[in-house]
Amino acid sequence: MLDKKINNLLKPLKLKYFLKRMIHINTMALMIWGGVSFVLMVASRFFPITFIWNKILLALGISLVSGFFWSFCNKPSYKETARLVDSFGLKERTLTALELKGDDSLVSRIQKEDTLKILEKEDYRSKISLKPSMKILLFLLIIIVATIGISFIPTKSYVLAKEREKNIEKLEVEKANIEKVKEKIKKDESLTSEEKKKLEEKIDKIKRTLEKPKEFKNAQKEIVKFKKELNKINEDIKQRKIDEIAKKIEAKSFTKNLAEKLKKRNSHEVAKEIEKMANKLKNSNQDELKKISKQLKEIQELLKNNPELAKAFKEVRDALAKSIQQGMANSDALNKSLENLNQNINDMLNNPQLSSQLNEVMGSISELNNTLDEISGNNNEVLNNNNGSKNEGSGNNQEVCPTGEHSGEGG
Repeated sequence: MLDKKINNLLKPLKLKYFLKRMIHINTMALMIWGGVSFVLMVASRFFPITFIWNKILLALGISLVSGFFWSFCNKPSYKETARLVDSFGLKERTLTALELKGDDSLVSRIQKEDTLKILEKEDYRSKISLKPSMKILLFLLIIIVATIGISFIPTKSYVLAKEREKNIEKLEVEKANIEKVKEKIKKDESLTSEEKKKLEEKIDKIKRTLEKPKEFKNAQKEIVKFKKELNKINEDIKQRKIDEIAKKIEAKSFTKNLAEKLKKRNSHEVAKEIEKMANKLKNSNQDELKKISKQLKEIQELLKNNPELAKAFKEVRDALAKSIQQGMANSDALNKSLENLNQNINDMLNNPQLSSQLNEVMGSISELNNTLDEISGNNNEVLNNNNGSKNEGSGNNQEVCPTGEHSGEGG
């Protein structure tokens, strides 16, 4: 019974002792952090250390977490609490009472009752101070002020570190863009699964080279390869598109020969065939013109996935309908519409346009290449500035003649 009462009285004292120890441990952890921060800041003036404040904040987090962890791993025991209480003038009464736990002899009971009376009489909890060491806090404050002060000293290493930070941030943005590029490639319906796989492999290769700053030149080489592959794939897409259009129009007698010329991708042959189509219209009777008009309407429906070409065939059909009404198949409007059709097909053959998805991919990759060029340029500029500063002293000691030879008085 006496043992339990003594433990109950020691419990709040044990908790406050734990808090006191935690404050002390964390104060020491902060002092170590201050020292590490000071050393890091001094080193950053001589060596280019990027994101120095991030590293200092990370060190602060690690110090505090370590301090709290160590505090919980080293919680004070009842015996340690008893020693602390005894240091307030109890002359080891509390520690002795704990050591006599379970002993019911008369002497033991008398000792425990005496200890219990003293513990109940005095408020020892208020005697356990939670105030940290002012000397340590003052030392920590001086270190922090010194660290901040040093951070305002500009050096070549500091400038170089800042340039590297900008480059790293730019690269992080570009890496995120590369992931978006992969998503765009996956969503592009104009690509076959094999083409998507090829492009994704090249994108992954570019991404891997970006992880190592020394391989930026290799990254640019991979970008060139990627662009070549993309242009090759675009040619394949264009060929598939032309073949698809040719297949749709070759079923109609009026455009069968045009389909054959289209497959050969020869704009000169296409122009000749459209000229023949114009002559055919000129020499056709009303019934034949109506039949051709019907075919043009069907072609327009078949080409609805290619709106520009469908529009060109519609213009021919509208001009033909007007010509039929006027009774003449050689109207200016009809000739103009056929010229427009020829121009439309010619543009499709000679100026292939990337799909919207692939166009965005090409734009993102070109932007990445520009960023790498900019990074390389920044690095060279910083190095040149540093070299120029080093050579400045030697340049002041000797005059240089326009010819490049050093001048000097006879010796």
